[in-house]
Amino acid sequence: MRRVRLAIELQRSPLHENAYRVALDTRAVSLLREAGWQIVGSVERHCDMRPRQALEGDILQCVVETVVPSCSEIYALALECHQVGIAMDGHLYGWPYHYQPGMDSKSDSNTQCPEEFHIGDALWSHTVALEGERSQETIRHENIMEVLEEGRESPNLPEDHQPHSRP
Repeated sequence: MRRVRLAIELQRSPLHENAYRVALDTRAVSLLREAGWQIVGSVERHCDMRPRQALEGDILQCVVETVVPSCSEIYALALECHQVGIAMDGHLYGWPYHYQPGMDSKSDSNTQCPEEFHIGDALWSHTVALEGERSQETIRHENIMEVLEEGRESPNLPEDHQPHSRP
């Protein structure tokens, strides 16, 4: 695991004074609540949140500390899902993950689509495509402002990952 400072982009709320609009489909809401922010309203796929103290000036970004999995933990979980071989969803350190096993392409029965493991959301994400003996990773870490602590690299996954298969 890695302890990081993560930037959350904000938009001013058009409905509430000193509040910011936050997408509901990311971990931003829970991270901001942990930092003391309050929900003051919701509209469609967003909620309006207000910080404990008003932000100074035209700040449209909030930086919070959180934990993300290390690359070795992500790869170990991707391989674990790959070995089971069925579609799976779960959470690791609070971040959602999805595994989709490969399937025959409809256009060419001799072509296999690679298995894909994805963890994270719009704030932070990491994807591993597994195909035979090869793997290809796509990492989207641009919201990580600073790595505060690199945890021990361990092939063992933490207890909080809760996989469940999906039909």
